[in-house]
Amino acid sequence: MKPFVKWVLIGFVFTVTLGYVAYFIQNDHPAITETDPVYTIPVDTTTLTTTTTTSSGPTISNPLFVTSSNQTFNNLEIDNANGIAGITIYANDNTISNLVFSNITIIDPEGFGIFLSGEGSPSVIQNVIFYNVNVIGAGTIDNANAWATGFDLAEYSGLTINNIYIIDCTVNGAWESCFHTEAAPTVNNVVFTGCNAIDGGEKPGFAYGFGYLLQGDEVLCNNNASDNAGGDVSLNGSEGYTYVDSISPPDSSKTAYEIHQGNCKGCYIDEGSIYEVVVFSNDGFDVDQNVIIGGTNRNLNFSDYLVESFPK
Repeated sequence: MKPFVKWVLIGFVFTVTLGYVAYFIQNDHPAITETDPVYTIPVDTTTLTTTTTTSSGPTISNPLFVTSSNQTFNNLEIDNANGIAGITIYANDNTISNLVFSNITIIDPEGFGIFLSGEGSPSVIQNVIFYNVNVIGAGTIDNANAWATGFDLAEYSGLTINNIYIIDCTVNGAWESCFHTEAAPTVNNVVFTGCNAIDGGEKPGFAYGFGYLLQGDEVLCNNNASDNAGGDVSLNGSEGYTYVDSISPPDSSKTAYEIHQGNCKGCYIDEGSIYEVVVFSNDGFDVDQNVIIGGTNRNLNFSDYLVESFPK
């Protein structure tokens, strides 16, 4: 086989293995669900687009650098990634939207586990789901980045993030905080549920070292945290909040409620005119049951997770 043809074929196979492009409808609160092995959106079926996903994926050492919209990354292990992060989403004077990262493990990245950044203005990252993404030892091996966190969800002042969902994710070991949000970017509607923040602040003389550092419009509901050197939760610069139910800013009009019904776990958020539901299966089996949301039984039918808004 000619060398050129050989490398083209190898590149094609690797690209297919990483994942296919998924398009879904963009609105203020998109309804996003996974019904394995097809990603769908249960609204406006006249324009619905679906894509199949691979059932298993490779182990890679090169980090992922995402600069475009409408992509799904599924079933990956990223080991010893060098550079800024295991996965970087980078918006520079543009908008990146509609991304799903599911069933991914990032082991011993040189810097951050997950890094959302945008140096130009306006730069927007929106409608992103992280489901069952696990980061182990962010920045703790090489100490190449003094500020490495498990998830850095907003970096640089010109960046705006909208509708970011962190579902059933774990950080186990981070040089600074496990889950981290900078104060300067604009942060709109970030939801954590079913997550674990363990052993943040491994850096001697850490500056932060929290399990969850929240700033902007963020909801923390039905999560866990332990052994974080700086404390479990920092909310807009204040410590001592519970990781079970913390909402930023402290005077937010939102109210969050835990969901523990059958094999359905997560939360719903009263946002005034709607309830935003963010849930997942806690046993690996499909969920098909009535769940009480705002005093009303609603049927939830999904595979691994569901993000959806219901009118009140």
